[in-house]
Amino acid sequence: MGPAPMFFLVLSLFHLVIQCSAGAIQIDGTCDSGRQRLIDLALGDVQRYARAASGAVDPNNKWYKAWFGGPSSPSMRDSDILNLFNTLWVTTNYPFDGLPFTVTIRCDGDDNPASVCGTRTTKAQVIYQTHTIFLCDIFWREPTRFLINLAPPSIYKPPESLDHFVTYGQLLLHELFHIMDPYIRDKKGGQAYGHEYTLRYALESANGARQNADNYAFFASAAYWASRGYRNWSTNPNCLTCRDELR
Repeated sequence: MGPAPMFFLVLSLFHLVIQCSAGAIQIDGTCDSGRQRLIDLALGDVQRYARAASGAVDPNNKWYKAWFGGPSSPSMRDSDILNLFNTLWVTTNYPFDGLPFTVTIRCDGDDNPASVCGTRTTKAQVIYQTHTIFLCDIFWREPTRFLINLAPPSIYKPPESLDHFVTYGQLLLHELFHIMDPYIRDKKGGQAYGHEYTLRYALESANGARQNADNYAFFASAAYWASRGYRNWSTNPNCLTCRDELR
């Protein structure tokens, strides 16, 4: 068996494991085989992000302070954030079998009346009550990026925006945080997506940032790349290409 068939065999087995695990993540039949393989890869990246982030949950960590502010909020303590990241990567036998409930990922968001994909420009929608993630058509228009095929940033160039390194896994991580905690939502009455605006939100409201899904996603991305040796991300929302790190 050559490397390519073996690769897809591993992905298929991984997919079956996810579907058969109680309290895990299942990929619905509305996703064709090609999209199932892409979701499998993205879920692997979710664990990589979560593992790196769990090691950086520290009030003295500059990435943590930049994306979550301080001090610890009564409504979302540092220990609560650590537990959320740990739940996504600390497993026993199979990926995600430590989840307290089963999460279903569906690919029919634009055709399903339970979803609002077709009524706004959104990549995905979460139905918390049923622990369902609807992936919208717009989700699949994103660049097909995974950590395995994403060129790392150069340590010899000026800092870049983390927006250029968003992967399918980071997008799924954002949606999973909506499901894991009903208080983690998107900022109401304004925008708090992306590298710049998540940093701004943390400066504006530490409590709000701890309840904003993209703050978790971008903190995890910064923590992942830092674990790979790249620690040059700007924490200044006014200049994402500056080297003025958080004091």
